[in-house]
Amino acid sequence: MHSDDQLAKMPISEVVNLPGGNGLASPAFHMFRILRWEHVEEGVEALVCDGQLVPRTTLTVDWLRAIGKNRFFRRVLLQPAPLTNISAKALTEDGLDLTLTVSVKYMVVNPVYVAALQSPLVELTDLIIGLVAEYIRSDTLDSIVADDGKLRTALKRHLENAPTLNGHYAVTEILKAIPSGDESLLEIARQKRIAETQSGLIDIEGRNRVMEAGYQHEIDSQAAHLQDEMADRKHQRDMQAQRAKLVADVQQSALKAISDIASSGANLKEVLPLLSRAVPGTTYEPPADPNVEVPLIETRTPSNQASRVERERAALLSLQTAGQIKSFEVFETQHALKGATVKVHTYEIIFTCPDTYPTDAPSVSVRLSEGNKFEPRILWISGVSETLAQLVVSVIPQVKTNESDSSTGQSAYRLSLDDVGGGG
Repeated sequence: MHSDDQLAKMPISEVVNLPGGNGLASPAFHMFRILRWEHVEEGVEALVCDGQLVPRTTLTVDWLRAIGKNRFFRRVLLQPAPLTNISAKALTEDGLDLTLTVSVKYMVVNPVYVAALQSPLVELTDLIIGLVAEYIRSDTLDSIVADDGKLRTALKRHLENAPTLNGHYAVTEILKAIPSGDESLLEIARQKRIAETQSGLIDIEGRNRVMEAGYQHEIDSQAAHLQDEMADRKHQRDMQAQRAKLVADVQQSALKAISDIASSGANLKEVLPLLSRAVPGTTYEPPADPNVEVPLIETRTPSNQASRVERERAALLSLQTAGQIKSFEVFETQHALKGATVKVHTYEIIFTCPDTYPTDAPSVSVRLSEGNKFEPRILWISGVSETLAQLVVSVIPQVKTNESDSSTGQSAYRLSLDDVGGGG
């Protein structure tokens, strides 16, 4: 026999299995001191004194003990070991024999009730058997054996809602739920479940493949559209570059021809109309009065209707696209062109435009990489010369022969009928 002091101090998992215990509650024992310390390990065990719960560890003065009356205590295990391998047999809703073997994890929530029972584990086991059998009768064989996880979840919910358990015990988990019975019927149910699962997976895979094909088609379509757009833009850039180069070549040839004609002493009045037809964007209108001199007049084509600054930028951009220059910067004040800086390889061409530009020529200088500058020789013809880009094309060849000589002078020519008055 164990003393009262031993029963009060032994581990709770051991004391409930001693003679006089019921598997969940310890044997009853006395506490003889009038002033005593009643220890309770909260969450693990509970202390019941004469049918009343001692909720927590406390210092107690027992006046009844002072007059010789004994009080009885029982310790209750709140988190017992799971009940394992409990089997319940019944007919399913569709009339088939089925046995479910379950293991149940639970907690004691009413220690006063449990302490008053003679065999709480037997009573709890019988209650679980009855509730599992009740669940078997409420569903079909196919539904019960369809999914182990769903079966354990449904059983837990069924036990939690049972009035016979609710308030005394709390089911925290169904550790296992194994069906058994007619193996042929169970195998049919399992194969049916496998087939339904595979069918569902095949259906999902089919939908996924259709969606994937749709996404891939959209990606391919957008990629093709992007490639077409990029090719179209490249074609437009190439065409603009070729057009700019062609115009520059023609204008450079025309300027050279005018220079040669002027040097030979010929009458430019007879030649300028012919040359103006070869230079895009210009025309020559002869004077109504032979004594009145009229300069070359700029044709107002759609491209010329844009602002002067935008035309200059477009012309320089064509040279950049063609690879003739690296970069450029155009300077303007209130939409009036003031000049530009053009980066070509290791040197810069600097333009300063007067207010009368493009009637009058801009000033041009070249700044070499070592800091030296020189002024190239340029030819500017009012009404024929239109953009700074034309001068860039004529200056570039001069840099190669003048990089080592920064003293080369600049000659700017503005040709009009004043310069070609009569002939030689």
